[in-house]
Amino acid sequence: MKKDYLYLVALLFSGISFSQSVLLIDDFDTPSPQYTTSGDYFDSSTQYFGSTNDTDADVELGYSDITFFGARQLKNGNETISYNGIDITSLSNVSLAVGIAEDKGTGNTEDWDTGDAVHVEYRLDAGTWTNLFSIVASGATDTAPQIDTNNDGIGDGALITSNIDEFDFLISGLSATTIDFRLTFLGLTEAEEDIVFEYIAVVSDLNLFPEITITSPTPGQNFSNGTNSVDITYSITGNADSVVLIVNGDEGNPIAGNESGGTTSVPTTNNQSYEVEVWAYLDGVIVDDPDVYFEVGIPLSVDKTEIENFSVYPNPIIYGGFSIYTGSNSLKTMQLYDVSGKMVLSKQIQNNEVIHIGNLNSGMYILKVEENGKNATRKLVIN
Repeated sequence: MKKDYLYLVALLFSGISFSQSVLLIDDFDTPSPQYTTSGDYFDSSTQYFGSTNDTDADVELGYSDITFFGARQLKNGNETISYNGIDITSLSNVSLAVGIAEDKGTGNTEDWDTGDAVHVEYRLDAGTWTNLFSIVASGATDTAPQIDTNNDGIGDGALITSNIDEFDFLISGLSATTIDFRLTFLGLTEAEEDIVFEYIAVVSDLNLFPEITITSPTPGQNFSNGTNSVDITYSITGNADSVVLIVNGDEGNPIAGNESGGTTSVPTTNNQSYEVEVWAYLDGVIVDDPDVYFEVGIPLSVDKTEIENFSVYPNPIIYGGFSIYTGSNSLKTMQLYDVSGKMVLSKQIQNNEVIHIGNLNSGMYILKVEENGKNATRKLVIN
């Protein structure tokens, strides 16, 4: 998952810090919830508040077998969950880490309006609640949810997308024995207004969370046919309980890695493209998963064009979608393929039309375009 770091410092009273520790981590998979709630319910795949997953809740995020805490089309427009009595004795700092996503509505439109919000607050020793951060609409009507960095009710930080992104918040200068966290969900009463949390974690030191850096192969590296395996070399900072490698999205056959970092061999075959993700687990939750792309036997440069003044922007894609530009305003047919050769998107488009990536996972794709009997092919990367 892509990590977005945002540090909000609460200047309270000084204290004494001690060893790193995971104080709380909730991935919403356990039968007995760790949170206190105003009332879970699941009335349909489009109206729910509670722990659920994308196969029965229709959050359409493109992640399989992952349980979320989801809120969609709330009955009352005001619901809460809270975590109470977390022991922070002798700690001077704690960090809250959350994995957040939302899905677009029908036709890849955005759905949040003014008044839709999630407020995340904390309090010390059961005292007064303090707002840590909020998620609000980025505009008046049918807009993307966005982090509110200065608590003024206006989205001005990172957008919440259909990718599960991690956001981290630091509270420093503590002198207390307990801390509580409360999430208040407001609005979100219309059919496709939603938000999901993949995990919520409280740690005494954010550096405890493992972070992986893949050092080889280089992105896009090409290996000759006859290469039976490719070594994936990676380093890890922080503490990981376990590490696995996922090849071309095959989550059912993970390859065991090394939680201290190192080199893991991935079997390969001729004329095949590969996307390898390195997953780091902490207390059963995936907290980092960078990836690398390479090919065996296939010439990496598939870029070719017969179409005049053909271009694609942006590439790589960070958020939302991309557009295709040509010297002609003619109708075009585009097809998008993943690294396994499966077609994942096909449509007719106009010049400069925004093509929304929707629920497509991060990775490398092959884009093929036909216009007036001429063709163009490009590698397309979604970050």
